[in-house]
Amino acid sequence: MGQSTRRDFIKTTATGLAGAATLAGTSNVLGANERFNVAVIGCGGQGRTHINSLQSLDNVKITGVCDPDEKRLADALKRANGARGVKDLRQIINDQSIDAVTIATPDHWHGPAAIMAMDAGKHVYVEKPCSHNLREGRLMVDGARRNKVVCQHGTQSRSAPMIRSAVEALHNGVIGDVLVARVWNVQFRGNIGRAQPGNPPGGFDYPLWLGPAPQIAWQSNRHHYTWHWWHHFGTGDMGNDGVHDIDYARWGLGVDEHPNVIAASGGKYFHDDDQQFPDTQVVTFEWDGVAGTPLGKKQLVYEMRLWSTSYPYDVDSGVEFHGTKGRMFLSKRGKVEVVGHRNRPRNDVKVASGGLSIPNHMRNFFDCINNGTTPNADIEIGFKSSALVHLGNLATRVGRTLHFDVATETVVGDDDANKLLRREYEPNHWAIPAGVAQTYRKPKSKPGQVTMAKRGQAVVAQVSGKPVGRFMPGDDRCTRPYLADVRAPNGVQVTRNYPPKSGDAQDHGHMHPGIHMAFGDIGGADVWRLKARVEHVRFANEPTGSGSSGGFTVEQRYVDRKRVVCHETCNISLRVTPFGHLWLYDSTFKNDAADFHFGDQEEMGLAIRVATPIAVSGGGRILDSEGRKNGKEVWGQSAAWCDYSGKVAGTRVGMLLMPDPVNFRPSWYHARDYGLLVANPFGRAAMKQGKPSRVDVKRGESLRLRFGVLAYSGEIDLNGAYEVFKGIAAQT
Repeated sequence: MGQSTRRDFIKTTATGLAGAATLAGTSNVLGANERFNVAVIGCGGQGRTHINSLQSLDNVKITGVCDPDEKRLADALKRANGARGVKDLRQIINDQSIDAVTIATPDHWHGPAAIMAMDAGKHVYVEKPCSHNLREGRLMVDGARRNKVVCQHGTQSRSAPMIRSAVEALHNGVIGDVLVARVWNVQFRGNIGRAQPGNPPGGFDYPLWLGPAPQIAWQSNRHHYTWHWWHHFGTGDMGNDGVHDIDYARWGLGVDEHPNVIAASGGKYFHDDDQQFPDTQVVTFEWDGVAGTPLGKKQLVYEMRLWSTSYPYDVDSGVEFHGTKGRMFLSKRGKVEVVGHRNRPRNDVKVASGGLSIPNHMRNFFDCINNGTTPNADIEIGFKSSALVHLGNLATRVGRTLHFDVATETVVGDDDANKLLRREYEPNHWAIPAGVAQTYRKPKSKPGQVTMAKRGQAVVAQVSGKPVGRFMPGDDRCTRPYLADVRAPNGVQVTRNYPPKSGDAQDHGHMHPGIHMAFGDIGGADVWRLKARVEHVRFANEPTGSGSSGGFTVEQRYVDRKRVVCHETCNISLRVTPFGHLWLYDSTFKNDAADFHFGDQEEMGLAIRVATPIAVSGGGRILDSEGRKNGKEVWGQSAAWCDYSGKVAGTRVGMLLMPDPVNFRPSWYHARDYGLLVANPFGRAAMKQGKPSRVDVKRGESLRLRFGVLAYSGEIDLNGAYEVFKGIAAQT
């Protein structure tokens, strides 16, 4: 087969990789008769392992080796007989006869080398961690999808039969719901001493080795292997060794997204030397809103001690999975143990034999190039596991808890931490990845300018010049005030169109205009079903905006025919928070002339009607603070908050409904899968929570109700958003 035709064939077979969900299995022989020409970039200890592993595979020929150290390059050429040796990886990248590369360089070269290779149409096998920093990891995923090539991450556990079968057992419920994974990396690492800058050894092209990293002077303890312990070049032992166990811990735990909260402690407790990374570390990762768990939460704890050989289960690295029905111990060293309730051994649980094997993992890589399926450790899997390394090291380094915005891949409200999600580059270096200039997006906590302005009868709210909501005192069909056209920070509308348009759910067209306060029984009047009305009296405070907040106050009265039931003073305000746009309702109800009451019905309180695409019936979800999901579980229950959200164009958008804890009573939720959610503090019997409840308000006395509604986009920390709401509400 001619070279151009052959390369077109190999690239074409990978076309379906973007978005593919198949897990390719391993086999003994590659599926195609064509021989792959492969180059190894980086010929140190792991590079030598790559060469030996590749030589054990059929249909693979090593045609190139690359290293800036002449001694290592010479050794590689002896091992890879017939290969071409070069110092500059650009000669490998530009060689069109090479189909794939394996990368075993220092960490700071992983991302740039992989992205350059993929942009040249080459398939890539890259060592762990896949990147030096979080942003380069995302660019690697983008590069693989953009070029439709296979990119396999060097976490071999994903191809180990024992690990695969153990994780399958976890996912099948062998220990119930897996809620916590504890990872340890306990071993003795040597002291690297203290040294001063000097001259690099002969035959070592130090500028090529530095690549896009800052051009700092060579130092003897910042060279081969010891580069692991320096911020410019490595990721510490969490990235060097810990990432293996973190990877299968994350896999067994069943979490596919980034964590929402990262807390860490640690530092240098033992080694008095030059290394910059900790020798002792404890990092806790927490996920919020996880489907299939009792309360929507999961946790992964990583422990590292690099000065000890006394380790759990007599093994230096492993994972304990804690489930609701037992515990599993699993180690890449080939050990597994399962116990049930009260530590009773589960001898009935069998897992496959077969430990870690780089040749098997590489065989899976080449199989997937042939058949167009997703490799066992696809680059997105590798990125998500490596991201835990980067976030764990970052939290340890800055010494504070991080709240991570999953959608934007930034730390909420922490400019200093966000800068460390990328790295410093040597200016104008040829290997700086394309797109890295967009690494640091302004965090969402940067306040937008809020404006409020009357337009006819409406009040239009804008953030940074873009409309985010429209208040109306009522209209001919909906005879009570409402907030419509509410949008998330990314511009997606999260309330149903009012009036409903073609394609929208058409039920309750004028009863559910967006966000509204209404009652099915207030002094015997039914405002909810529009049988009575709320009349606008005046703006007690005119609409205004300043900085990141704005608002207005309306006075209105509840009228049943000609009878005035009560008066309401309602302050509606908007705050731009790190989590999204927070709408605050603060209402006081009073009648100086007569008593009135709030009755016991489902339809009582602050309501939201979500956009049709994010309703449960449209593929969305309802989730409360207790982990209950959707209408069947949430209806009638009390919780601190309740979220109604779904994905639009791949991004989660929604509204978080939060009663103020200072309200006279907690709220129960009237939740419907068709798109309605109501925080109801009145309907005790209607919500099947006790005896009928009638709340009387005596003449001249008042009742105050406060609620928050957060319109948001992205996978946010819902508990963190609730804490922000409580803090703001407490100040008003």
